[in-house]
Amino acid sequence: MRLIIIITLLTIQQTFGQGQKFEIKEANMIFQVPNKEWSLATKKEGDLVSYIFKRNPVTDSNGRKIIPAMMIYVEDAADYDQDVTMYTINKRLQFQVDVDKMMIHENENYPISYKNSIVTMCRYSDGGLDHILYMIHIITKENKGIQIYMDMTKDLVGEYEQEFWEAMKSIKEI
Repeated sequence: MRLIIIITLLTIQQTFGQGQKFEIKEANMIFQVPNKEWSLATKKEGDLVSYIFKRNPVTDSNGRKIIPAMMIYVEDAADYDQDVTMYTINKRLQFQVDVDKMMIHENENYPISYKNSIVTMCRYSDGGLDHILYMIHIITKENKGIQIYMDMTKDLVGEYEQEFWEAMKSIKEI
């Protein structure tokens, strides 16, 4: 029994590729940053738990230092009665974005292992900078609402968007 526990802990703590795994205990979820360029910048507890991951700055084609970010929020979603579509709609209304594509677990190459989830690919402009934004909404079996936002400027997409996809593929239930 003790050996199984030790092996499980080592498995949770091991790194995949170059990135570090994080246990998002409030959601019973594992999340992995894609490489050593990413780190946990802040974590806040409360009714809305937040984990903010930031990448080391990347210089864009105009010489600006851009810091891509991935944000995870966990909250009680019992009021949604497992309806991830309504959860997504209500959470997305907080943003002024143009939606390019939405994906659900039945879609080919869907990156998230949770079945009760939706990935929305969006874009927006902020201060003259065009951004891409991935919004991921999940409601777990335990009625935890998980919001994941992945944001970078459009200028960086060609070289760095794959990091978002790697992080999405790492999201797993514990």
